Amino acid sequence: FFLLHISPLIAAVPDWVKAKPSSMIYYTGVGMAAKANKDYMNEAKKIALNDLISEIRVEISGNSILERFEDSKGYKEKFSQNIQSSAADDIEQFELVETWSDDNEYWVYYQLDKKVYENYKKKRKDEAIRKAYDTWSRGNVMLSSGNLQGAFDLYCKGLKEIQPVANEELLCKHGNDVVNIGNELYNSVLSIFDNVSVMAEPSSLSATCFQGIDTPVTLNVLRNATPITGVVLKAKFSNGGGELSSVPPTTSAGTTYVKIN
Repeated sequence: FFLLHISPLIAAVPDWVKAKPSSMIYYTGVGMAAKANKDYMNEAKKIALNDLISEIRVEISGNSILERFEDSKGYKEKFSQNIQSSAADDIEQFELVETWSDDNEYWVYYQLDKKVYENYKKKRKDEAIRKAYDTWSRGNVMLSSGNLQGAFDLYCKGLKEIQPVANEELLCKHGNDVVNIGNELYNSVLSIFDNVSVMAEPSSLSATCFQGIDTPVTLNVLRNATPITGVVLKAKFSNGGGELSSVPPTTSAGTTYVKIN
C-alpha cells in the first residue's frame, strides 16, 4: 500500500522580519507584538511607527529660536523627541508594506516616503510662520495702545504656534524687510516691560503714627509715555510697616491708586 505523508505548510519568515530594511527613498519601521496581548495588532503598529519616526533626524538651525535657549536640562533633545512624536500624529501617508505572523508573534512593516515627509515639513513650517506673524502683528498693535497684558498673551500664543518648528530659521516679510519671526516674538516677550515707569501723586506724604491717610495715592503707569491699561500693581512699604489697600487694575488712562489705611 501507499503511505501518503502531508507536511504542514509553514510560511517562510520574510527578510524584513529577520533584519530591518534600509532604504534611500523611505523611512522604514518594523514592529512586533505577542499574540498573547489582546490588542497585539495595534501594539505592533505603534511600535513600528515609533521605529520609523526614530529614523527622522531633527536638524537645529543656528539661526533658530531654539539656539536662544540653554540646553542644561536637555531641552533640545526633548524638543527633537516631540518633533518626532508630532510627526507620527500628523502624517497620514504611512504605508503598510506587509504583515507576518506565526502562532505566537505578529509582525508589521511600515514605510514613509521621504519626499512626502519633506512636503509635510514645509507645509507645517509655512503655516506656523503665517500664524505666528499674525499674532505678533496683533500683539504689536496691543502694545502700541498700552495693553501690555493683551500683547503679552498674543506673543506667547505666537511662540506656541512656532513650537513644532522652533529648530528652523523662520523668515517672513515684514513691510520691506525680512524678519525671523521666532526671534522677533522672543525679543518682544523679553522687552515688553522695557521703559515702563510708575509715578506717584503726590510723590510724598506726611502721616501720624497709627492713623490712616484720607487722600489716596494716585499711580500713573506709562510705557514710553503711553498709558498702560489693565496692569495690576502690588504696593508695599520699603521700610517699616503698615496697612495698604489692594491696588485696582490701571484704567485706560494708565492710572490707579493705593490707600494707606
